[in-house]
Amino acid sequence: MASDNVIVKSYDAATGEVKLDAKHTLNFYHWGAQKSSGDKYSGVDMRGEVIFLTRNIKIVGEDVDSWGGHIVTADTAEINGDGSIKERIGHTYMQWVEMHNLSQIDSDHAALRFENAAMGNSAVVNCSIHNGYGWGVYIKNSNNVLLKDSRIYNFRPIGVVISDVKNVTVDGNVIAHIALRTTLENDKADPDEECGLCTCTYTNTASEKCEDTMVTNNIVAGAHWVGMTLQGFKCDKPELSSHFGNVVHSVA
Repeated sequence: MASDNVIVKSYDAATGEVKLDAKHTLNFYHWGAQKSSGDKYSGVDMRGEVIFLTRNIKIVGEDVDSWGGHIVTADTAEINGDGSIKERIGHTYMQWVEMHNLSQIDSDHAALRFENAAMGNSAVVNCSIHNGYGWGVYIKNSNNVLLKDSRIYNFRPIGVVISDVKNVTVDGNVIAHIALRTTLENDKADPDEECGLCTCTYTNTASEKCEDTMVTNNIVAGAHWVGMTLQGFKCDKPELSSHFGNVVHSVA
């Protein structure tokens, strides 16, 4: 959990020198190098990661009773005056958006949540989701969701959960500093209840499916209990199987 959350005042691309705001200092040592350490440590790259959390478009939650708010995408149905049913299909498209202080403590109300969003499609690309009291991202009973090149930082005790989905792609994201719960009564040590990225393993039941799901090129750093949990299974149709290729490092 040796991460620092600071404000960068300036950066020199030629020398790599970073100057921080006067109010911020580094509390931990961060080691870096131009080349990967994988050749020395069986493929494990142990260099520090620098991720940018700031975006021009900001969605900021109000801190009231550890409940900052959340963004939910879902399908619903409305009954019209004539008794007919009108289906409402949920979509979310976000790019270069910062979501700060969202989620609700000790619940599955994640900062960004897709639940029963099965008929539409959504894409969250190059976004920053950071510093909340609860979960980061929850994709449940939903289809056709892309989470790509985004930063999920400082949530507890879950970074990202994928459960009972179809055609979901989680690619190129950094999930970091996934801490313990802040309430002692809910402080459990269960690998499927405290993790950086849980892919079809949260409920730990045979019925939990992730059909046509791609989880690739992600980095999990600083997850209290476990970095990633991935469900593998035999499939007679390779094009419908789950594909995984990720990096886990700096995990306590």
